[in-house]
Amino acid sequence: MLASDMIVLCSVIPRPPTSLAVTDVEATRVRLQFIPGFSGHTYISWWFVEAQKDYVDSWSSVYNVSARDAVSLIVENLQPDTAHRLRVTAVNIAGQSSPSQPSAWFNTLQAIPSNPPTRLIVRPVSHTALHVQWLVG
Repeated sequence: MLASDMIVLCSVIPRPPTSLAVTDVEATRVRLQFIPGFSGHTYISWWFVEAQKDYVDSWSSVYNVSARDAVSLIVENLQPDTAHRLRVTAVNIAGQSSPSQPSAWFNTLQAIPSNPPTRLIVRPVSHTALHVQWLVG
């Protein structure tokens, strides 16, 4: 093979993922599915996930993972009972892509209380109803 016959592929910055979709929504985690963008002639070494919360314009990092061939990620550490949307950045040896277009807004579920209720107060309201009040520890 002659040197002129060789094709040299240089690593370039990857393209961001597309078609983000959120499924399996729980209180603090979701599954984020996507179509990876162009890898830049090398493997993707990291995926960075950012979130917006409660329709506020600022983005914050919520999840980072090294998963070369990922087409979905389990994103953890989200805030329960909150509106979120996510975006993803791909990283390879040449650098970091621009962020993806954000997912649609979704609401995480309410979390189960970490402690049982305390100071339970029950008062009769009528012969068929009770008023129940408590503090959550």
